[in-house]
Order: sequence, then C-alpha cells, then structure tokens
Amino acid sequence: MTSNPPLPSDLAPTSVDQVLDPAWLTRALYPGQAVRVEAVEVVWTLSNTATKIRAALTLSGADAEATTGICIKGLLGEQAQAYLASGVSRKEAMFYRELAGPLGEQGLLVPRTRYCGIDPANDHGLIIMDDLVAAGCEFLSPLTPYTQDEARCSLAQLARLHAGSRKTGLCDRPWIEPMLDRIAEHSLVPLDRVQVLLEDSRSDAFPAALRDARRVHGALALLAEKFRNDPVCCVHGDAHAGNLFKTADRQDIGVIDWQLIQRGHWAQDVAYHLGAALSVEDRRRSERALLNHYLDRLGAHGGPRIDPEQGWTQYRMAMLYGYYLWAITQRVDRPIIVEFIKRLGSAVVDLDSVQLVES
Repeated sequence: MTSNPPLPSDLAPTSVDQVLDPAWLTRALYPGQAVRVEAVEVVWTLSNTATKIRAALTLSGADAEATTGICIKGLLGEQAQAYLASGVSRKEAMFYRELAGPLGEQGLLVPRTRYCGIDPANDHGLIIMDDLVAAGCEFLSPLTPYTQDEARCSLAQLARLHAGSRKTGLCDRPWIEPMLDRIAEHSLVPLDRVQVLLEDSRSDAFPAALRDARRVHGALALLAEKFRNDPVCCVHGDAHAGNLFKTADRQDIGVIDWQLIQRGHWAQDVAYHLGAALSVEDRRRSERALLNHYLDRLGAHGGPRIDPEQGWTQYRMAMLYGYYLWAITQRVDRPIIVEFIKRLGSAVVDLDSVQLVES
C-alpha cells in the first residue's frame, strides 16, 4: 500500500477532525510508504491561541503492532482563525522547515518534526512532532519552580541559538523579521487598549512609568534604537519556562514554541528568560552570575565576545521587552499574567530599565 502526499489545498487543515483523520495522517506522515494509520487516540488537548493535541497512532503495514506518539500543533477550530493573519503559525512551521535542522547540528535541542505544512491560501502552518512526553521528557509550566542550574542549561541553549544563527547566516532569512523594530513603530495592541490592561490591577504595585502605556511603548522604541547597530541573531522571543522541556534523562533543557522567532538582540531573550522563569528573589540573587555564564557560552559557541559590563547594561535595558509582552497579554490564565507582570515589572524597577533607555 502506498500513500500520496496531501494536495496543496490540504497541506495545513484548520479542522481538528481533519488533522485527526487516519487517512489524512497516513498521507502526511507516510507518503509513498507501506504504512497506514489505522486508528488515532487523543491523549491530551490544550487550546489557547494555538491548539496542541497529543495522540497515539495505531499503524499497520511495516509493523502491524506498531504504535507511535505524535503532537499536532496549529490554529485549529473556528476560535483560532482570528489569529491566522498574525502569521505566527506560518513562522513556526518555517522555523521547523528551515532552521531546526541546522541549529540542531549546532546543539540546539528541539522536538523532531514529522510534518510541516503551510497552506498557501491562508498562510496557516501545521506541525506534527514526536510526542516528547511519551518519550519521557517533561514539559514545564509557566510557573514551574526554576532553579539556577536549570537556568544555566537553558541559557546555554539560547547561546547556541544566538551564536549558531548568526555565524551560519540563518538569521538573514527574509521571513524572519526584526520584531522589536516593528513593535517600536506600531504597538502590537493599540495603546488605548494597553492602557486599559495596565489599569486592570496587573501593574498596581509599580511606579507610574510602568502603568503608562505610552511611556512603556516609548521606552521600547528607545530600546530598539539603542540596539539597532548591534550584532543581530535569531531570537526565540518568548523564552519563559512554559516554552521549555526537560530531556528524558533530566540532564538538559530543550526549547519549544517558536511562534515569535525574530531577528533581534541576544539580550531580549536572556533578560526575558531570567525575568520570567525565575522568582523575583532568585533573579536578584543570581542574575549577574547567570548573565556571565550566558556570555561565556555565547563566545564559546562562536558568537561575539561581549564585555561583561556592556552585556550587563544591555541586559538591564532589554528587560522592557518582556514586560511589554505581558502588559499586552490577554488570552492567558490570569494567575500567570499576574505572576509574570510581577516578576518582569520588579526586574524593570530593580534594573532602572526605563531610566536607562531614556538617558
């Protein structure tokens, strides 16, 4: 038995029923092979902006008893269609198509991808990956307690991403945009709406500068200007603990959720990561040592050698990026929004980030 690949109009369905259809999965995963998907058992589903579905497949053909675990991710269902125009699903599919392989050779730990489809009509990107949980890995939640040793591992991964994408020229792909510059020109959410969000109690504990949408956005524009002539690389863009996983041996950290990949400054990732993943107290105790560890790993992997004092200044300024992202966040559970604003806002205050970019 052979299977023809999906047709162009069928590359990235937006229907849950279609992506779980055994015939479609056979065409997508086993084109031209004597393997057929006989049954699909949904193990777990999570829907927010994108939908993630873990499923177990029963196969026939090469091994009649074979079962394999997959994870499907895409903008599935009617509610997700409003986000098609953002291009985030296409961007993530392009990452797995073009960047995951070369960066994996540089040591970046990402899930193995079985299928990446992009519908040319609506730019929807659909990804089918190995089910990491079935393979023994552990996904972290946004509020998972995160240790200094774990942070060292994840910072080493970010260093591999930043150094590897720069030295190989991967960050110059035309579909990878300078998102910080774009945000500086036009806020991702209208500023009147950002002001409403900042007044919903999420930022009550902070100085007036962090509760003023126009000043926060203006500081982000100044940050973009200060970084404009610095070396660029691929930036993950959303590196909180909920977008990380522990490897099956629990010895290393891998990275998932590449919807915000962009061309930008290394400090965007490092500041956001430490500001969001660590508790306020842990960040205050360890951020300088962890930053120096990152800078060491960046140089060791072929990236630029950055003076620690210069790196510290850039890190302090870049904390504004993460604060802005969570100031505009709406479709996430409220306890996560409140905690991340607390962590990132405290960091912006501690590090004098606004005053630094405005000076």
